[in-house]
Amino acid sequence: MNKRSEIADALTRIGIYHLANKGIVATQLGLGGQCIADIISIDWHNKIRIIEVKSCRQDFVNDFKWWNYTRFCDYFYFLAPPDVIDCKELPSHVGLLNPYNAKRPIDQWCSCKVIKNPKKLKLIEEDERDIRLMVLRSFAWESRQAVHNFCPKCGRSCVQVPTSMSTANKFY
Repeated sequence: MNKRSEIADALTRIGIYHLANKGIVATQLGLGGQCIADIISIDWHNKIRIIEVKSCRQDFVNDFKWWNYTRFCDYFYFLAPPDVIDCKELPSHVGLLNPYNAKRPIDQWCSCKVIKNPKKLKLIEEDERDIRLMVLRSFAWESRQAVHNFCPKCGRSCVQVPTSMSTANKFY
């Protein structure tokens, strides 16, 4: 595994932990078109949060599609190592998370800290219900797909879990 993948996997892991106590969390969830959320959650108050993982500066600078994700959520964050994104570069409605103990080795990253809180996004009122239903349907479809990955003979998952976050699709 290369360094960028290792960083992305560690960031994804701590992003999942950050949202896990707030509701249902999934990774690599398709939202229609080219939109695939790195980490997405629906909390107990029906609020949708998306975290976009950025492992390096180049990944952040070259990504122009993240604006599309904001129409599918109430809160949007970037999660990156401390030296990748400066708060001043982000619009006021976008949050920023960094690994809490980023000076430690990557395998010891265990949580993230909020550097900048996001502002609540205003979904277009007539689209809000449709967006929430679409996200819930995506969760349901992906979880249905995951159920079919279980082996009927042994009752265990017989599908290899991908090591790269770019091909993973997991629920937590």
